[in-house]
Amino acid sequence: MPRSRSVVRNIQKWKETKLFKVRNAKRTDEIDIQAIKKVLVKYDHGDERLIWRDNKKPGKERIIVLGTKTNLKRLRGCELGAADITYEHVLLYIPLIKALNLFTKLMTVHGRFQGKFIPLAFVLLHKDPNQAIYEEIYTMLPRMNNLQAFVVDYDLAQINALKNLYPTIWLIGCLFHLIQAVMKHMIKLGWKPTKSEKFKNPAFAAVNFQIDRFFYLGFCRVDDVESTFLSLIEDLKTGKIASEASITTFSAYMKATWIGETTATSYKAPRYDHSLWNSHASTTRFGVRANNAVEAWNLQLQSSVSTLGHPQSGRFLNALVREHSHIKILFADANKGVGEEERSEKEAIIPQIFQLYDNCDDKPVLYVDLIR
Repeated sequence: MPRSRSVVRNIQKWKETKLFKVRNAKRTDEIDIQAIKKVLVKYDHGDERLIWRDNKKPGKERIIVLGTKTNLKRLRGCELGAADITYEHVLLYIPLIKALNLFTKLMTVHGRFQGKFIPLAFVLLHKDPNQAIYEEIYTMLPRMNNLQAFVVDYDLAQINALKNLYPTIWLIGCLFHLIQAVMKHMIKLGWKPTKSEKFKNPAFAAVNFQIDRFFYLGFCRVDDVESTFLSLIEDLKTGKIASEASITTFSAYMKATWIGETTATSYKAPRYDHSLWNSHASTTRFGVRANNAVEAWNLQLQSSVSTLGHPQSGRFLNALVREHSHIKILFADANKGVGEEERSEKEAIIPQIFQLYDNCDDKPVLYVDLIR
């Protein structure tokens, strides 16, 4: 019997013969597009190319959109979409010459089907996208004629690009990113204790209760956001949870970024409008408030590439082909209604949660505490 190492090595060699070969390039204008055009995804009706569009621009301006005709047709017809950019791994990487990385970012565009976000298009780019680059990307993708809403993080460049190209859709800010942003500011102020501090001092439970209420402001109705925020700030002061100076600093950040401020004569709008990050509205209408599933896919792809550091072009493209097998399974499950009963039960709870407003006699602070 051959040794286990020999068996593994032989299997690896056999697998390598089945992989698509793509030569690594030193510059974007040296990318072997003809080889990438030979990268195919198998469907029952035949093979389809993985590459969709190439803007053919020089240097760091180059953008390549990957996706099969079948999936891009699905994207064209989806009603709810989402997108995310990962900076964690560099794509089409030149070994040992980090300065010559060709594409440093991967943007994935997902459509929602039967309650699940499924990746449909993959965009390779180098520069941090500004509004013009986002508009170019969404123009290179098929026009999403049925699009009603799109889940975003709080990148104003992408938000403004989508507003220009799809002026009638509802933009939904991710609740998870909102909580991350607010928590980051709390940590700077020294409000959030470490895990060891929580364990040693039970009094931190009361502190966390007062602080964490701010994460649930989005579950109030839009009209109640500012008044609820002011009530929570007053509770912080009354409870002496933090110093007066830090509460003032936090209040100023929240007003400038998320809440806005009403005076006797005017209203100063926040950086992000309430309608963008209000989870009450988006959950009621679309049953969605975050793009966690989209970010989870990026982690899954990184695991699929299964390499430390940054994948080279061949490894990445073959991992993407393998991922399409999983995408086909997701659509097959969606068509069969797999998991639909579980999702329906969750959706049935949502109206009951929002009816808590009636039980609170229009007291949003009490509602915030109940929904926690």
